[in-house]
Amino acid sequence: MPSQEHRGRKPKFTTSQREQLAELIRQHGARGAIAHAPEPVCLSTVLKIAGEFQIPLSKGRRRRRAA
Repeated sequence: MPSQEHRGRKPKFTTSQREQLAELIRQHGARGAIAHAPEPVCLSTVLKIAGEFQIPLSKGRRRRRAA
């Protein structure tokens, strides 16, 4: 039988890069991981990686400090 190729677009990040991004998400949160990432990455990709590694993220924005 011929080997079946995967359908769809190939993933942009390798497994090791996804693990590094997951560690950044644990340390800095979703938006902070985007700021500290070595390559440009969009928020939806960061959220998908967080779900893949079961990283809990709070909904919405953090509360602002009083001036």
